[in-house]
Amino acid sequence: MEVDPIFEPKNILDNCLKKGADQAEVYYKKTQGMETEIEKDDIKYNKFTQNEGVGIRVIKNQKVGFSSTSNSSKVEERINDAINFTRSSNIEMKNLPEPGEYPEVKGIYDTDLTKLEPQDLIKSSKEMINASKTKNTFPASGSVSTMESETKIINSNGIDISEKETMYSANIEVISKSTKEQGSAYEFEASRQKDIDFKDIGEKAAYYAENSLGKKSMKGGEKEIILGPLAFASILKYTLVPSLSAEEVQRGRSKAQELMNKKIAPEYYEMIDDQTMEEGLNSKKSDDEGIPSRKNEIVKDGVLKNLFYDQKTALRENKKSTSNATRNGYGNLPQISPRNLKIKPVMKKEELIEEDILYIRSILGAHTANPVSGDFSVGIKNAYRLKNKEITEPISDIMISGNIFQLLKNIKGIGEKTRKVRNIITPPIKTKLNISSS
Repeated sequence: MEVDPIFEPKNILDNCLKKGADQAEVYYKKTQGMETEIEKDDIKYNKFTQNEGVGIRVIKNQKVGFSSTSNSSKVEERINDAINFTRSSNIEMKNLPEPGEYPEVKGIYDTDLTKLEPQDLIKSSKEMINASKTKNTFPASGSVSTMESETKIINSNGIDISEKETMYSANIEVISKSTKEQGSAYEFEASRQKDIDFKDIGEKAAYYAENSLGKKSMKGGEKEIILGPLAFASILKYTLVPSLSAEEVQRGRSKAQELMNKKIAPEYYEMIDDQTMEEGLNSKKSDDEGIPSRKNEIVKDGVLKNLFYDQKTALRENKKSTSNATRNGYGNLPQISPRNLKIKPVMKKEELIEEDILYIRSILGAHTANPVSGDFSVGIKNAYRLKNKEITEPISDIMISGNIFQLLKNIKGIGEKTRKVRNIITPPIKTKLNISSS
């Protein structure tokens, strides 16, 4: 992909400094891809997407100004805006990052993905659709998409890096019906490589949807349960993850500060933010401020060891950034987020699953959790009673509630097989939670 000359980062950077910025950074991103949308058992549309633009961040008198544009004729105007915004800015920052030693990160760009044509996505979509159809199941919606991107980050302190990435993703929602009721299940996959098994996605969605028919009720109370990767990742995303942001700790909106260097989980619980993980969905050689990627121990032997820092929050404590600055695109300032947060697998399925236990595959409403206290109360989308390590009956009309820090302390086992759920990679876990009727 070629850069529009007007968006050339070096030219924009030089212009920022000429116009009076003390320091400046240019974040350029260009993306192009395709998407096939599924509606019921047919292809709704196939579209091509492309976007290109720059985010301009400047520091003047230790105040941050920011502006962005996808319009090449507006670049000069946006430079002026960014500098002018520093006058009223409430964001303070002493220095932009400096370059470091950048690691080699493998498996984040696949040339074969860039060669796919619209008919290839349509074919894959139909394969997923057909695999989801059984006597009692049919597809409701879904999509298949590809994305190729190029990012350039340059600043006045010497950072000048670029990176190419690819992404392949697919998802499907499947409905199940009987004469008495209806169920549903959602399945998805994302990869950096051209290696997605579309038939498997459709079959899994159909399996869990069909096994959602014939729901039974369940008595409430505190019970030992298994949270599958989808359910556990959802809870982590809205409770533990925000509480480990240095920004939230510094604002007094997190319990993590009082738990630092203390045991928060069993000693076999380990959590690493592996930003260089091969084929990781958020792996790159740097974060979105240009700081070299690394592996950060977050929880070691059950003890909380580290927080997530970007440049701004690290400077406040005279620390180094943990390379956790991420952006949704060129139109946003960096936000703190884990990159590839991995929970270490421990035991085999046979050791994790008891003779009779509730398995919660997916949940609803995790976004309503309280990230300050860690409290959550969520509905259940797919839950099943397991007997002899197999699904025997689906469970309906229940909610689970608890506190993330108590959930971690109550962990009784961690599974062996991990799954990538966006920026969290986790196996299933066994713990205790409160169950109530919804």
